[in-house]
Amino acid sequence: MTVFDPASRLDALAAEAPTRTAVRAPGVEWSYGDLAARVSTEAAVLRRSGAAAGTIVELVVPGTPDSVARILAVHAVGATLHPLPQGREPHLGTAGRQAFVVIDTSGTSAAPRSVALTAANIGSAVAGSQERLHNTAHDCWLACLPLHHIGGLSIVYRTLASGGTLLVVPGFAPDVVAEALSGSASFVSLVPTMLIRLLRFGGRFSGVRAALVGGASAGSALVGEAGDAGLPVLQTYGLTEAASQVATVAPGEIEQSRGTVGRPLTGMALSFDGAGQIHVSGPAVFSGYVDAPPRSYAHPTGDLGSMDEVGRLIVTGRADRVIITGGENVSPEWIETVLSAHPAVRAAAVFGKPDAEWGEAVVAVVECSDVTEAELRSWVGVRVARHEVPKVVVVTDVLPRLASGKVDRVAARAAAD
Repeated sequence: MTVFDPASRLDALAAEAPTRTAVRAPGVEWSYGDLAARVSTEAAVLRRSGAAAGTIVELVVPGTPDSVARILAVHAVGATLHPLPQGREPHLGTAGRQAFVVIDTSGTSAAPRSVALTAANIGSAVAGSQERLHNTAHDCWLACLPLHHIGGLSIVYRTLASGGTLLVVPGFAPDVVAEALSGSASFVSLVPTMLIRLLRFGGRFSGVRAALVGGASAGSALVGEAGDAGLPVLQTYGLTEAASQVATVAPGEIEQSRGTVGRPLTGMALSFDGAGQIHVSGPAVFSGYVDAPPRSYAHPTGDLGSMDEVGRLIVTGRADRVIITGGENVSPEWIETVLSAHPAVRAAAVFGKPDAEWGEAVVAVVECSDVTEAELRSWVGVRVARHEVPKVVVVTDVLPRLASGKVDRVAARAAAD
């Protein structure tokens, strides 16, 4: 079992490579020696406030070097970290259960829950990721995902484990991200909406080793377009309860992995129930929710999938989101992927709406410009089965989004009423 100790790792890097760049941001560059000194200062402040083992420290963590130092300072004093988005009121409290970090799920389609992850969970996740990606001390990982979600926070841990450089920016802006990927960044993690916006901004990115894309399906056309621009897309599947990655396409296997999210990482065990729901277990999988008893079974993810003939995972959608229309099953994620491939579409949300004739009608809310509902229905109609074509398409200038950058499906559904 791999236990992750950020404080010891940082001390070792500060001693072995004190001048190596640890954290960069627009106008900021810290060496590992600088980072260690700043973490020591922040840790002293936390100790004076009462932070120690057995306490939980809530921190608002915008995408800045200071946030990185504060995150590592919480670990340095042995407290449990609970990162928060901007707008939340942080406080110091007593940890409800033994945990290295508590992460709130994104709440994309249900109420958020607080996930307790141990140092062993994080350590196993980081080791599995590094084995798959081969990121090293020579790599720079661009962090443009929110640090209060596991997708962003895990980048901090992966970079520290490898001894590489973390390039942190305050959120996703296509021009800033494009500049970073045209410069020193060799790895980046994105959701499909971000990738689409980045490609529409333009540019070629010859130095990027891999762009991990997860959080939703990225269609084959989008993966191909990204490859043409110099972004090798490694589709990935993960969840907060598994400390981020569960399965990821391996570098060099993009073409043969089309339509899948790659093989499970080392240590991840996947099974499927009778409905096709993915269950996951292994040393990186969480110890339990903060408000529930400890977990002692394979975790049901709520996602549907299967394995191909060589052991790659195919994710087909959410178990609770399958639309049954006229007796036929429709994956809303697939229809979202098809709609998002339209040149004018920036994002899409698809769901079922009660219908007297069909049981459920397929409805899409689409963020786009200069395109009509009829044109979008025609676009989808030649690419999917007849029963999968949305009965209604609502065109909007901006889809509501969560802090993670994902579409807020609950709010999008309300916009169609």
